[in-house]
Amino acid sequence: MKKFRTLITGILSLAMCVSVSGVSASASTSTTYLKGDVNGNGTVDLTDLTNLSLFLGGSNSTADDLMSQRLDVDLDGIIDYCDIDAISDIIRYDIPTCLISYTSTNESIPAQSAVSYGKYNASTGTKVGNNYTLSPVSSITDMSPRAIIGNDTREIDYSKSGVVRLNYTKLIDGVAKRYVVTGFVVDEHTILTSAHCLYEAEKEALAYDLSYTLYSSDGTSNGTYGADYYHVPQDYLDLSSYSPESDYALITVSQDLYDYMCFDLGVARDKVRNTNPEIYVTGYSVINNPSRPELFFEMVTGSGFLAESKTSSKCLYYNTDTVGGESGSPVYVMNSDGSMTVIGIHSGSNGAYSNTAKRIDTNIMHFIYNNPNL
Repeated sequence: MKKFRTLITGILSLAMCVSVSGVSASASTSTTYLKGDVNGNGTVDLTDLTNLSLFLGGSNSTADDLMSQRLDVDLDGIIDYCDIDAISDIIRYDIPTCLISYTSTNESIPAQSAVSYGKYNASTGTKVGNNYTLSPVSSITDMSPRAIIGNDTREIDYSKSGVVRLNYTKLIDGVAKRYVVTGFVVDEHTILTSAHCLYEAEKEALAYDLSYTLYSSDGTSNGTYGADYYHVPQDYLDLSSYSPESDYALITVSQDLYDYMCFDLGVARDKVRNTNPEIYVTGYSVINNPSRPELFFEMVTGSGFLAESKTSSKCLYYNTDTVGGESGSPVYVMNSDGSMTVIGIHSGSNGAYSNTAKRIDTNIMHFIYNNPNL
């Protein structure tokens, strides 16, 4: 994550001096293209690097079938910092590149839409000001929050420093109830989690007294700290019952979390199924599974694969084991260099055969990295 953010910051600074045509559907529609040539002008240069960086930074959002493949430079099915590395290496080392064939599958990454958000004081749960709306930038039944699929294969794992335990209170039927769930660090002062952790639609209950706990790799606590604010999509707040499709939220904090940034975010293409990567979920387990009592109240990691028969432009489905408390966990893949790319935010169970995540999309990138209201 540190590497990715450094690349983004450095490359975006070039936008002031590089003519950027934008990642858009207007690029060449040839059935072949040059690997790394994002804008389709026949060369691989800083403009291509800038376009990809803008896309991942939430500042450039349009990607039709062909464009999503151009952005996915290494063709692993996920658009992430690994693709920035690939273009950077081509430019830096003058690496000969090759022609890539393209076959249309009518796939597209959903474009950004206008999304309104509510901002809340994390200590009191009271609303701060009016809703704000992030407008699209220029182009380029109740679910249980847990499911063990077969045997419980999760293991205790505190090695992911960016995974944090979230602690908060909700007023349910006049009774203050304390909860523990999961979030993960996505920027120096920002934690990403699920919206349902912070707002319960059926009870119209908002979280307050919100804090987060950081951990060392040996499982010892590095302290618990109060959060400042949280932001929830108005689409989620307007729901009368749970839905995973807009189930994401941001928490802002005063503490500098730079040293805990271990994840990158990536936008998964539908074609990620072709590579079928292992899907990992790391979160805080607060439900005691009698068959695995040693996991109770520990940070755990489970792994599995995407559910073969399910696909959605807004959600991911996978057979990775999870239990209560892991809502808001990062759903990620491991890259060949050992880095981790988050492609979803764990939301809940989708029945006996799969769990569900809100899919990382361009709206979420916009929300995190291009949001003046945080």
